[in-house]
Amino acid sequence: MKRVLAVDDEPLLLELLVDELELGGYKVESASNGDAAMALLGSDHRFDVIVTDLRMPGKVDGWMLGRHALGSDPEARVVYMTGYAEMPAVLSDREKFLRKPFTMDKLFSLL
Repeated sequence: MKRVLAVDDEPLLLELLVDELELGGYKVESASNGDAAMALLGSDHRFDVIVTDLRMPGKVDGWMLGRHALGSDPEARVVYMTGYAEMPAVLSDREKFLRKPFTMDKLFSLL
């Protein structure tokens, strides 16, 4: 069973993500911001995929979180979500970009 870390500062979207991913057969943990997600990544937890909002308040945004996850775990994958038009110029083969709004089918296809 793949382990997923879902991160978003919008509580309703985060709850929806967790519910849908669990129904899809994933083991899911969640964080409401990048700082809390970094604490989970720094613990004994290992995640196969990090699904994170790109823009979040606090010291750690989704881009910083994803770069940290990729640097610390060579097997990790990251899906960045955003409602804004920006997209990082360079994505590795372990990173995907998903524009909000999106369907869960689209997210599952990236996982």
